[in-house]
Amino acid sequence: MALLAPSVSTFYDVRPALAAIRRRLDVYYSAHDRLYLGLGTGIFGTSDRLHAPASGRVGFQVHEDLHKLRQHEWQRSDWPTGNRGGHYGAYQPGYLRQQVVPLLLE
Repeated sequence: MALLAPSVSTFYDVRPALAAIRRRLDVYYSAHDRLYLGLGTGIFGTSDRLHAPASGRVGFQVHEDLHKLRQHEWQRSDWPTGNRGGHYGAYQPGYLRQQVVPLLLE
């Protein structure tokens, strides 16, 4: 399972999701998602109705080893794939082809 720029809070409990999947949960996030997951969730709140940082902007904050959870922060090296770090960057075909789909097929 992959989450691309999730709009739930960074404190959202992902353990039920991890228990429901067989393999891994790959989360893709970017601190450069300033409009939707910065300003937007700052004004309206996250999908889980909190006024807290969004996990799609800073990743999930976990306080234990969750071996099925892998978090992938946007890197400047992702730029050539079409992912510029904004909200829709992880949806770009080149990024999906190079970064997301190979991990789903592992």
